[in-house]
Amino acid sequence: MVSVKDDDSEVDVYNLEEAIKLTGHGRYNYQLLIACSILSHAVALDMFGFNVVLAAATCDLKLGIAQSGALASAPFAGVIFAFPWGYYADTKGRRRALLLSSSVGFIMAGLSSFAASWQVMLALKIIGCAL
Repeated sequence: MVSVKDDDSEVDVYNLEEAIKLTGHGRYNYQLLIACSILSHAVALDMFGFNVVLAAATCDLKLGIAQSGALASAPFAGVIFAFPWGYYADTKGRRRALLLSSSVGFIMAGLSSFAASWQVMLALKIIGCAL
């Protein structure tokens, strides 16, 4: 329930659905939707596009099946560790969380592409996907 006090000292009480209908959707909501959609697509491309890189890395780094499997699961494991970003967004703001996580995630993804060993690639990929 949301209480709103008017200038005439009258208190109007609204439930959540009524309050959302009254406030409507503005430019902020649409910009946030666009930013989150782009980031969502970027995460999906990073997670599933990594398997293309993994095929080349298997030959270049002479990986076995166990190492290749660990690298293939790294993006999915990283996403599991990303839940604290929800708390960060709620306490510090969504804009700050989106800017920080996407910037650092981009840097980690770039660094993982230059990794010389599969262990470094695994660590950077998990950290990058967790951000």
